[in-house]
Amino acid sequence: MKKYLNIVLLFFTIILYAENKISIFEGGNHSVKSHLYLKNPFAKNRFYTDLQKSPTGFTVNPANLAFVKTKMFEIEMTPSISLNLNNLYDPQSKINGIVDDVLDSFADDNLSLNYPKTSIEGGQKGGIQNFAMAFPIQNYGALGFSFSNDFHFDFNYIGNGMGGVLRDSTNSEVTKVAMDIDIFSNLSIDINKLNLGFGGKIYENLTFGTEIGWLNSSFDGNFDAQFEGIIRQYSESSDVTFIFNDAENFRNTLDDSIRINLNANALRFTTGLNYQYEKYLFGLSFKPKTKADLNGNFQIIQHTLGALNTDALTGDSDEEMVNATLFELSKMTYTNRTEYTGKNIYLSYPAQIEFSAFLQAAHTEFSVYYSKFLGEYALHYECDIYENGREKNEDGEFEDYEKHSEKEYDFSIKPNHLFGLETNFHLSKKLILKIATQFLILTSTSEKTLFVPFLDTDLTYNFSNNISVNLGVISFPNPILKFSTIYNF
Repeated sequence: MKKYLNIVLLFFTIILYAENKISIFEGGNHSVKSHLYLKNPFAKNRFYTDLQKSPTGFTVNPANLAFVKTKMFEIEMTPSISLNLNNLYDPQSKINGIVDDVLDSFADDNLSLNYPKTSIEGGQKGGIQNFAMAFPIQNYGALGFSFSNDFHFDFNYIGNGMGGVLRDSTNSEVTKVAMDIDIFSNLSIDINKLNLGFGGKIYENLTFGTEIGWLNSSFDGNFDAQFEGIIRQYSESSDVTFIFNDAENFRNTLDDSIRINLNANALRFTTGLNYQYEKYLFGLSFKPKTKADLNGNFQIIQHTLGALNTDALTGDSDEEMVNATLFELSKMTYTNRTEYTGKNIYLSYPAQIEFSAFLQAAHTEFSVYYSKFLGEYALHYECDIYENGREKNEDGEFEDYEKHSEKEYDFSIKPNHLFGLETNFHLSKKLILKIATQFLILTSTSEKTLFVPFLDTDLTYNFSNNISVNLGVISFPNPILKFSTIYNF
């Protein structure tokens, strides 16, 4: 947002001296709506008793399917929750501070200022988030199937009405500026997973399983910044008008846009073993590394003024925001164009080895586990960059130019270790309190070590031997609230 506030001020300084001041500034109206669903990727059923009654445990270790004795299915849902975050957190003071900082050196003593008005809504995506089934195959073992929405994020932003008026401070000449910026942005990210698995006994106390997972990731987004502006400078002897977004004679738009439509599919295999000794159960599972190509379109189009110092615009330089010597007087509003076109974009997933142990005591069950990751979660992005416009040469003359280049970027997070503890407390014959905690240790792109906690607290009520209902009451980071039902038949 600060960038576009600076662009507003840039309009006001194109043909003006330092003593010119902004007399009216309109912050406009801004609406933000966002919803999130994040399934804890590490909290799964690891208890021996759960493995006999729930079909979801095979996604951690497919050897768990060997413990399935009856046909069963499970469905998990989350309610849709939307909150007006303005009532919980007041962002207005921070936004007002940003506006004051930007206007500090431009504001008139009698400035008429209307700060941006914001509306922020956030919450949880509702709907069916997981569906799983398991079928025993006589004495051979069992088959498992599950479909889950592991991650959803949507974001919508509308900003309009930013504008203002500037008057020249001299008596002989009047300069007026009228402009408006509208911004529209939306982004949707979905990660879904389909799992098929089989598990059975090898020996009396040893089980083996294998599972194949189809992981689908989709990214869809649009961003449009639309600028309209008129600069009029007049006196008794002259009257000059400069108009943006009027390409009758030459390109003079400052509109920016981003288009994202990417989709990736990956296959993830898992193999696992379980060994049972009296009340103890020990497990071992392995997932190899996986790579998924992102197919589709990723395009960024940007228009800038040649006299604009973009580093100063974003706060990365102490130099002046505008170099007036780079304006071409006959084409004051001419803009240069840069287009970024994505290619060879892919996601990488690390390998994972997990060790687990289960212990059953009186009225309490414990499951501890440790995962070692080999590799990193990474996004690789390459793009072609095409630039065209006008620039000043060594002789001080303006000439057309065209440039083509390529760049590549890598963004990664390297998980190192995961430690987990899950506990079942049997509060009564029918009521069970489940608490799952995990600590993920990872390394960021900047080589900083981060500790990420996860928490799931559930209450399970067994209505009968066939039906149980689970209520997720406390989870971090998400979901806020969830329900699931398991039916055995």
